[in-house]
Amino acid sequence: MNLLIVSTVDFNKHGIPVSIMNNYRLFNHNDIHCTFVTYGSIDEEFKKEILQNGDEVFLLPHRKKRTLRYIRELRKIAKSLNYDIAHVHGNSSTMLFELLALKGLVTVVCQAHNTDCVHSMLHKVLYPLFIKEVNHRVACTYEAGTFLYQNHTFKVLKNGISAGDYKFSNDVRKKIRDNMKVSDKFVILHVGSFNEQKNHEYLIDIFKMYHDKNPKSQLWLVGEGATKDKVKNLTKKYEIEEFVNFIGRTNEVAKYMMAADCFVLPSLYESFGIVNVEAQATGLPCVVSTSVPDAAKVSEYFYKVSLNDVKRWVETIELCQKIAIQRKISYLDIFRHGFDVSQTSEELINYYKSLWGTV
Repeated sequence: MNLLIVSTVDFNKHGIPVSIMNNYRLFNHNDIHCTFVTYGSIDEEFKKEILQNGDEVFLLPHRKKRTLRYIRELRKIAKSLNYDIAHVHGNSSTMLFELLALKGLVTVVCQAHNTDCVHSMLHKVLYPLFIKEVNHRVACTYEAGTFLYQNHTFKVLKNGISAGDYKFSNDVRKKIRDNMKVSDKFVILHVGSFNEQKNHEYLIDIFKMYHDKNPKSQLWLVGEGATKDKVKNLTKKYEIEEFVNFIGRTNEVAKYMMAADCFVLPSLYESFGIVNVEAQATGLPCVVSTSVPDAAKVSEYFYKVSLNDVKRWVETIELCQKIAIQRKISYLDIFRHGFDVSQTSEELINYYKSLWGTV
């Protein structure tokens, strides 16, 4: 099978690319040849892994700033090989660009990954044409599918993680906490790109109020992005900068999750948030905004709080301090809810085969 994988966001270590790569690693690379297309940039480790499997990567012009050239080059790639399926991953009806580029050349699957989008006006303008052109509709959650396809039918294909990688280790926890010099601190963790969606400024407001009541606490922020400097300045304004650790981008997210005591995600919108599942796999209690869908809950220690009530966020985090969790077995919840990548990749491959006519 020749598979064309199109990411409508840059292919670095965040949301959509991570979910794509999690499934891709379990493909039989002798049977499935993959060509990856994205724009902007691609993580060098991802690129190396793809090339080592004998697959290909193409970086195209910016799909919204240089749309016509992007469409022409994507169509040229699609013509270069007889692809069986093109799987387009995105957040909005701008996936119409890919549908037009690939029309008549290959069976196209569009997958919804979010419950809102950055370019809402463009999304509304393109929507009538998009929904007319898209034939194979999938989404990572029911909420994402409802946002993008509205009253049209779609199939849910879950995002997955390698649950075993998140099995709690007390040795790992101790090592990270010793290195970070937080042996006696209550550590609150957030993982996500610094952008408007992830709502970091609100998170700083929460932590400021929490830290005033609980001075032996720290906030760890994993990720990079456009709003990072703005968030740093806010910690200085609140005079809490020494208690907020900007960890940056890391390949050891699971280890930081094991070392932390509570996970928070006050996003303005989320279709799923794979980090929620990762955090629960390590046994972390999670406090998330009500925009996070119920499907992300795989343990009983998962609390949804309205963004209208900062005080309630603080109270819920304080509740997490009192919870005694058997963290060593938490990763088994991932299997029970069908979020291990062995399960999600198998479902994805079977879906491809059904379109390809081999099942």
